[in-house]
Amino acid sequence: HPHSGVATVTVITEGHARYDDPAIGAGEIAYGGVEWMRAGGGAWHGKEMTAGDVSRLQGFQLWLALPPELENGPAESRYIEAGDMPYA
Repeated sequence: HPHSGVATVTVITEGHARYDDPAIGAGEIAYGGVEWMRAGGGAWHGKEMTAGDVSRLQGFQLWLALPPELENGPAESRYIEAGDMPYA
């Protein structure tokens, strides 16, 4: 299904999720990991993230309206492991 003009931040709070993104490749995100998706002018996605082989996967997702100057920008996804997250 399509999205445009939004960004999502998905945070894994239990278990791990597998992803298969045609633009980036395949991998896993475990507890504390984050997926960042910016739809920009348009992104199409389906089942890029699945629960994999865990009995329980939990997390939350924030939806953000992009500012006008980014609404028609390029689509982008990033998958960040917990250990690679910057600290303040």
